[in-house]
Amino acid sequence: MLFCIYLCSRPREKNAKKSILLAYFILAFISVIRFDIGSDYESYWITFDEFSQFSIKELNYTNLALFYSIKEPVTFLAILIFSHFPGAPIWIFGVYSCLTIYFIYKTIEYWSPNSHALSIFILFISYLIFETWDWVRQGLAMSLLLYSLTFLDKKNNKNFIICLICAFFSHFSSMVFGLVYFIKDIKLNRNVLLTIIVTSYILGVTGVFGQLFGQLFSMLPIYAEAYADNSRFTDAENTNFNSLGFLCLAIWYGVLTYQLYKKNYFLGNIMFVGALLTMMSGNNLLISRIAWYFTSFQIVAVPIVLNQAKLKQISKLLMYVLIIVMFVRFNKSLLYKTGIRGCSPYETVFSDDYSNHSFRFREYRLNY
Repeated sequence: MLFCIYLCSRPREKNAKKSILLAYFILAFISVIRFDIGSDYESYWITFDEFSQFSIKELNYTNLALFYSIKEPVTFLAILIFSHFPGAPIWIFGVYSCLTIYFIYKTIEYWSPNSHALSIFILFISYLIFETWDWVRQGLAMSLLLYSLTFLDKKNNKNFIICLICAFFSHFSSMVFGLVYFIKDIKLNRNVLLTIIVTSYILGVTGVFGQLFGQLFSMLPIYAEAYADNSRFTDAENTNFNSLGFLCLAIWYGVLTYQLYKKNYFLGNIMFVGALLTMMSGNNLLISRIAWYFTSFQIVAVPIVLNQAKLKQISKLLMYVLIIVMFVRFNKSLLYKTGIRGCSPYETVFSDDYSNHSFRFREYRLNY
């Protein structure tokens, strides 16, 4: 992280662009060579590895959908192309990782081209990069949705819809993001938004809205079986929800939404929806991940807020204090058991565990 930030923070010079690209190449590289990082890594690996043993005739969408509960066309296409490459799972993980980092880079380059260092810092301390390592399919969908906002800002609805469709084919849950098209011109009172976030935090902690949304999403035909059980969470998530860390997250999203709304109410609406879903998600895995589709914009929202010409010094100081708080939260989470999404210890495909296909113990390991 620090080296990538250093590369992006070098004085603007002839090779500055190359340094920034090198920083993102490093991010892509460490994402590609990771091994056994993420709650779902082992189940993905087993799926990719077993399909690599199928003949071309046996490779079909029905098998993937019925026996592995993976229904998105992008995954099937990746398996179809790379299933017979040596070390097939690494190729598939690699493609997902490279595309995810690429679209994150394109998003940052559009919204905050002079603040890559800060955006990469937020990418880490917000846990976003570790979440993409865990999600795989949803990670790619999230990055595509982020990138789609550049077209919406340019009023290029055609390309926005194309990005939305590609994201949908990566993970069906991304269809929810179509909501941003209808909220882009809505302007609300900032104080009202902040009050709603605070109220939602209180109701979320008490579990009122968490249970309600859990029941609603359990009715969805595709996700009911996988996400209706609210207990399907890691210890870190359950601990975090009722902790001081979650309160810090609520304050972070609330202040960021409030300040972003002054600069661009369309972007403020996106952060507001994400903050609202996060506060109300309870222990429902699907809702909390959908919330990330919106809150992931924080990687460019922070530079946008701090670069406002008319931002008051007290507001700027508050933002810096909150960034420090988020950094402390980030470091604390890294030290918790296996870190954020199993990133500690960081293992690569060059390790002995990879050679032996030895996976770490997972509490919710699937039985194959």
